[in-house]
Amino acid sequence: MAPDAQPWTAISDVWPETVHFASELGGGIEEFEMVEVLRAIAAELR
Repeated sequence: MAPDAQPWTAISDVWPETVHFASELGGGIEEFEMVEVLRAIAAELR
């Protein structure tokens, strides 16, 4: 989880083994369900 801002967006674009869930600064990860995060990770492992 990282803000939808530089350098995080650029890092997620060039690092092949990353999953970037853009979050709002100060909002934490409350907006994401853990199921969404786990599905994204599982999809990357396939």
